[in-house]
Amino acid sequence: MIYKNYSTKMQLLVLGILVLLYSGAGDASKQKGKSVTTLIEAKWEVTPLVFEVAEYLADENAEYLWEYVDAVCALQPALADLESDRYRYEQAVDVAGFMITPAQVSVLKLALSLHIYSPKVEMYSQMALERGVTSLSCPIVADLGDEQQSHCNPVWRIGNSRVCKVPSAAQDIRHQGRTLIMLSDIMLRNDLTNECACQVMEWNCRLNRQNIKCKMILRLKQLYPDMRENLDKLRLHLIESSNEMAPLKVWQVQELSLQAAERIMNSPKEEALKVLTNTAQNFPLQARSLVRTVVKEDLKQEIKRNQEMFSSSLNLQSSDTALFVNGMFFDLDVIDVISLLEVIRQELRVMEGLHKIGIRDPYMRSLLSLDFSSGSSSTPEYAIDIRDSAVMWINDIEHDKQYRRWSDSLMELLRPTFPGMLRSVRRNLYNLVILANPAKKEAKPLLKLAESFYVHTAPLRIGLVFAVNPDQSVSGQMDAGVALLNAFNYVSDVKDAYHGLSFITDVYATLKEDRDIEVEDVISLLRTKYRSADVDEIFGEDSEYDTGRRLARDFVERSGFRKMPQALINGIPIGEKHLNGEDFEEAVLSEIMNQTPLYQKAVYKGEFTESDSALDFIMNQPNVMPRLNDRVLSQDKSQYLDVTGQSLAEEVPLTLQTFSSLSPRDKTATMIDRGLVYYRGNILTSLHML
Repeated sequence: MIYKNYSTKMQLLVLGILVLLYSGAGDASKQKGKSVTTLIEAKWEVTPLVFEVAEYLADENAEYLWEYVDAVCALQPALADLESDRYRYEQAVDVAGFMITPAQVSVLKLALSLHIYSPKVEMYSQMALERGVTSLSCPIVADLGDEQQSHCNPVWRIGNSRVCKVPSAAQDIRHQGRTLIMLSDIMLRNDLTNECACQVMEWNCRLNRQNIKCKMILRLKQLYPDMRENLDKLRLHLIESSNEMAPLKVWQVQELSLQAAERIMNSPKEEALKVLTNTAQNFPLQARSLVRTVVKEDLKQEIKRNQEMFSSSLNLQSSDTALFVNGMFFDLDVIDVISLLEVIRQELRVMEGLHKIGIRDPYMRSLLSLDFSSGSSSTPEYAIDIRDSAVMWINDIEHDKQYRRWSDSLMELLRPTFPGMLRSVRRNLYNLVILANPAKKEAKPLLKLAESFYVHTAPLRIGLVFAVNPDQSVSGQMDAGVALLNAFNYVSDVKDAYHGLSFITDVYATLKEDRDIEVEDVISLLRTKYRSADVDEIFGEDSEYDTGRRLARDFVERSGFRKMPQALINGIPIGEKHLNGEDFEEAVLSEIMNQTPLYQKAVYKGEFTESDSALDFIMNQPNVMPRLNDRVLSQDKSQYLDVTGQSLAEEVPLTLQTFSSLSPRDKTATMIDRGLVYYRGNILTSLHML
């Protein structure tokens, strides 16, 4: 009976509070609410999520794409027949879960929420429109060379000889090499379609005032002292939900950030991230409740130690924000969520690969904590030693007069500058070497830009290697490349190396057509600019200016280049796709920016001092080789075999059919397992026969 009266009083008291709150909310509801509506609209239609899943799997493993297509096509009922978009989404992700790990499924869901593969899917759709696939009114069309084969035809012809029937066409096409399978508009809207509604994000922010009766909370605490903690939480919830941003005094906001950290740390582990997000996004509204949070002294000391550590090691101040993924630092002003997702995928592949080969947590943490930044990983590309007599330097930043106003202190590398700004240090820190036959039209934009770097006093040392005909029986009167080499040597001897380069660009300027240079073009300009020059002596067979051809040939052979022209920045080759007038300058500047942090770190650690030769320091790095060879030094990931697969079960016979049905990594594991057994068996059989 006592318990009944007790609960009745409690119910009446709570009912009274709710009536008061309702009355306060009713008064606030009379005020006009404010709403903010945001519409995000892409320039293309919504793409099916099932296609985005397929593209994600294709990036993980090309074989996964076909496995996924087969699995989706075999679903009963089909995706298009499911009741809602949610069921289709869940079914599409569940099918992908049979091919990738649960951790990768989580990353897949994040990728789908960002729609990072939507542009690629739309690109394929546009390709189908341009090639007239939609006009064929067929669900599947295969583009094989210049011929299109559709599902509507009774047979598909692959190449000139193979004929496949429709049911097995897709299975056969996938093994024919590089083919492009385009799904037409009918396919997009039927078999594998995930009809998604237009994504409209709408936020309604209603600012209502509510009167909270704090006296009632205090009265409840007096009546029920054992429920004080829960009543405090109720009171905080009512304050936060009031959306009232009352002004605070200066002394109340001094520890507001620490109080927010205290609340986050005191929350349950499973809710800490949610509390952090809610506090960061609604900080002004929660300020009133945060000022009442008591900050523990231990938390203050820990935050102080963290601030000192990050300030000394990473130059991060207390107001800065940093992001670390497995110890790797990312600048939030530069990184975007798509790039961050790609980093997470790469790190996930590494950790899962280590786990599959038996490396567990303690050892995995040790491997992930290794610092490879001072090794070859910081300079992923191999370089060739450019301290060679075949390189004819145009300038010398350390000794030429035009750079005498620059500081020669390496501390200039540590001075803050604007992003993208080159540091003018009187050291040969950046060395550009161009290997080219100057008579070819492909070399014209590179040499002209090299002259532009010199004229505009860029902190770049420029060198040339004339990859001309090495046959000594060919003179400058017979070959335009040799003629330009002789003319360059002559002008360099009369004036300096820069005027020699300028003479070559002047020859380019005399051409009215986009063609290779001829011998007469060189001789004619030399006679005009240098009237006292003896043409026969300069371009003849026994010319004293015909030097450097053999040295250049040896250097080109050691570089391993098969095509000309080429360019090196501190010995590191620049990609061939950038060796044109439009991209070359940007590629050079980008490579300079990439190499600058290496020098900064070496100067900071004392590994690169004022007394060191800049060129010797660069060429003594572990990534610098005496010669380059793509087959030996290539870092292409396609050269590696994934040995984390599952070998074929022992009771299953190894036949062509069973082997071809395996994934690439399972094939590798099977060959390692079965191949060793067969190899040993053959050796034992041979020994027995002997």
